[in-house]
Amino acid sequence: MTGLSAGVVAPRELHARLRAGGDLVVVDVGTRDEFAEGHLSVATHVPLDHLEPRLPLLAPRRTVPLVVVGAREESVVRAVPRVVALGYTDVSVLDGGLAGWRAAGGGLFTGFNTVSRALGEVALRRLGTPRVGATELRAGLDAGSDVVLLDTRTAEEFEYTAIPNARNAPGVELVRRAYAAVRSPRTRVVVTCAGRTRGIIGAQTLIDAGFPNPVAVLEGGLSAWSLAGYPSVTGSTARLAVPEPKQEARAGAAARALAARAGVVEISAAELGGFVAAAADRTLYLLDVRTQAEFVAGHLPGSRWAPGGQLIQATDEYVASRGARVVLVDDGHGTRGFTTGVWLARMGLPDVAVHLLAPDVLGSDVLVRGPETVALPEVPTVTVAALRELLVDGTAVVVDVEPPSPAGWLLAWVAGDDALGAGGPARPRRCGRITHRGHLRRRHAGPLGHRRSARRGPGEGRGV
Repeated sequence: MTGLSAGVVAPRELHARLRAGGDLVVVDVGTRDEFAEGHLSVATHVPLDHLEPRLPLLAPRRTVPLVVVGAREESVVRAVPRVVALGYTDVSVLDGGLAGWRAAGGGLFTGFNTVSRALGEVALRRLGTPRVGATELRAGLDAGSDVVLLDTRTAEEFEYTAIPNARNAPGVELVRRAYAAVRSPRTRVVVTCAGRTRGIIGAQTLIDAGFPNPVAVLEGGLSAWSLAGYPSVTGSTARLAVPEPKQEARAGAAARALAARAGVVEISAAELGGFVAAAADRTLYLLDVRTQAEFVAGHLPGSRWAPGGQLIQATDEYVASRGARVVLVDDGHGTRGFTTGVWLARMGLPDVAVHLLAPDVLGSDVLVRGPETVALPEVPTVTVAALRELLVDGTAVVVDVEPPSPAGWLLAWVAGDDALGAGGPARPRRCGRITHRGHLRRRHAGPLGHRRSARRGPGEGRGV
């Protein structure tokens, strides 16, 4: 790869640096299909069209050593100058690419969230998490057995489709809320998710935290239930209530003890301030594991919303450097933060801590209100009404950049004006780019300069 403003790292050197556990990011810029077909186990997937909005979130320290890889040399060559333009100063490419890594004896992994999914399988086998099959569960439910089914998926997934009579306790909310679900010490708790990982981790967390009732995971989760021919329901919103104070304290104490055994500690506001001050020299991930509503109501400056269950399920979508510091933000007794920290430590992250927001901080001006935001370049916009007039006049063309595009062309980042000249109308004067993800829309609008970006209003279609 000649002409790149980046260094070259040999496969064996990269392997040695990864094993040393330093602060290092490996970013795979291939397409979704390419990444799924084979990637380094520690690689974070950031496809080309997502580089500008996503990479700064995954690699917040601009001086972190960053290695760009991909299935095709072309993708890497296109990515490097854009990574450098974002301000990263220590950028390298893998000598020989993924083929060179494989030729040197390195392995490639298929699918997504490789390390997180592997963790669930290891826990199942090493810790012996009890399991129950779909047929056995259905028979017990039909017979009126004292069984409670708890679904650890997100509220959105649960509402879309769920097993009848299941109740929702997303991710690490499960440990806090499970006590409110049982009727007696004999009530059996069965934990489920879409497939395997979140259900296994949820059930094992209850067991590890000393939950007194019998606990098992539904083997294969909702997928196995459906494949067995059993019905599911849509629109369910049956969520477990917030626990009573005594239950909350009990769950928090158990989670704290479990975290202590895993080497996860609580840090004070002063200690967190020290970590923030040192973030220029070592990457810091400040991740808020509370609910989205709690995060929006007030969160620490610089923190990201990372609900505990999803953080464990898809760690590489939040943490790109395994040698970084990770601080989990929670409140109250810290049940969610401590249980999340335990699993991140089990995943091999070496420096995980929990910071609890003090009661006097909650609701104060110390916190930032509102959802997580992504810094975006400013580009001109056009209203739906104005765009309609431009289209009627024949003076505008709209390109859908959200793949796959049902609206006609799919304009790639590097195609720029050439694609319009080759495939568009004979006389486009303005170009609007449209997608439901605002950061992609703005990113793609940039190189057109004199043309316009289309902002889609509520209820409008994806393409025109």
